[in-house]
Amino acid sequence: RAAARDGNVRAALLLLGSMKEHGIKLHIATCRCLLHALNDARQWKRALRLLDEMQLQGLQADVESYELIATACETSGQLVLANKTLDKAQLHLDLDIAPPMRWWLDATG
Repeated sequence: RAAARDGNVRAALLLLGSMKEHGIKLHIATCRCLLHALNDARQWKRALRLLDEMQLQGLQADVESYELIATACETSGQLVLANKTLDKAQLHLDLDIAPPMRWWLDATG
C-alpha cells in the first residue's frame, strides 16, 4: 500500500504480482490504494484490468474504486469508458449515479 500511496505505480504493481504468486487474496483497501496511484498516473487500462482482477477473485469494488477508475478514464480522454464504468457501479452497487454532464456532452458531441 505504501508504494501505491507514494505514487510508485511500478513498485505497487510488482507487489501485487508477488501477492498473486504467493496466493494472497486481494483486499479492497489494497486495491483502492493501487487505484489511487493508477488514477494519478492516468493509467486507465491498468485500472480497468485491476477491476477485472478484483471481480475474478470475487472482490466487490466499492463506490470509491469505481470513481477512481472512472476518473482515470475521464482524465485520459476515455469518456465512453468512464461512463461505462459508472454504469457498472450503478448496476453492481444499486446506486443512482448520474455522470457529470461534461462527460456526457464530450462523449456524445
